[in-house]
Amino acid sequence: MNKEADARLDAAAAVAVAAGVQCATWSAHDWQPNNAILQAAEEAECDAIFMASHARSGIACMLLGSETQQVLNQGKLPVIVYC
Repeated sequence: MNKEADARLDAAAAVAVAAGVQCATWSAHDWQPNNAILQAAEEAECDAIFMASHARSGIACMLLGSETQQVLNQGKLPVIVYC
């Protein structure tokens, strides 16, 4: 799992760097992904959290996934949700 996570993060970072965007990656292991997301944002001193939600549109987009909802409810930072 760690190797797969590292490979995906490296690929995403390469795309960002190629586009001229500064990028740092971080991975965590937690039974509750929302806790890992919030911890990472705090440790990295982020200004906001960007999350993708399920590939839905219109009204269905408003029904967010449970992890996204937990981050919105528990976090102190602004959360940008891409549907």
